[in-house]
Amino acid sequence: MFDSIIPLLSDPAAWAALVTLIVMEVVPGIDMVLIAEGFGTHGPKGCIYAAMAFSAGVGALNMASRKAAVRKQAALDARQVSLNKAETAEQGV
Repeated sequence: MFDSIIPLLSDPAAWAALVTLIVMEVVPGIDMVLIAEGFGTHGPKGCIYAAMAFSAGVGALNMASRKAAVRKQAALDARQVSLNKAETAEQGV
């Protein structure tokens, strides 16, 4: 039973999908509570702030992850260009 779960737990794409689903459930909840606050219904502020901090944290991690991926791809491209130049250079010149 757990043999099918172990590869899933080690897959970063599965974790990214899970976090995305959680955020997609948290953000509308924040919106609904804030709309209710606008109509005069008061709810627990700590839960709202915790959910907002969670969403902001996930957003920051997502931006950092994308930036790192762009940097990594740029480094790979630069390395490939230098390897191509080294291959095409004349020997002994």
